[in-house]
Amino acid sequence: MTTVLRLEIVGNEESSLTTEIKSLYIPAYFGDANILEQHLPYLTLLKLGELRYVDLNDKVFHYVVEDGFVKNENNEIVVLSETIQSGVSLIPVEEEIKNKLKETKELIEKAKHDFETAKKLERLLYDEKKYLIQLSVIEKTKKAK
Repeated sequence: MTTVLRLEIVGNEESSLTTEIKSLYIPAYFGDANILEQHLPYLTLLKLGELRYVDLNDKVFHYVVEDGFVKNENNEIVVLSETIQSGVSLIPVEEEIKNKLKETKELIEKAKHDFETAKKLERLLYDEKKYLIQLSVIEKTKKAK
């Protein structure tokens, strides 16, 4: 008999959930990680990226997560993040994300030639990465339906 993992996501109201899963993929701060049954105890920081899990019916669920923590012990996983968005919740705002990405890319291009804007470049690059991850999660979520 396969041991299941218990996943608890604690975040904003939209994303908090508890479920049983087969595996969890996380954007860990020092390198992405996959947690399977009987994984050694594990505690890590999260960075901006895609979090996904496979439920007991082999359905894949995709999320965008920013900073946070993951703790795994005795097949119980807790994901704690203030900012976590499900792919399903992002689909209705896909066009808005595309527009924000376009604006961000334009500002990045401007920053290459303008010292004042260059000071904001780090945040712009972070935002660009976030929008690209959100769009990737939207596409994966649409395909999974």
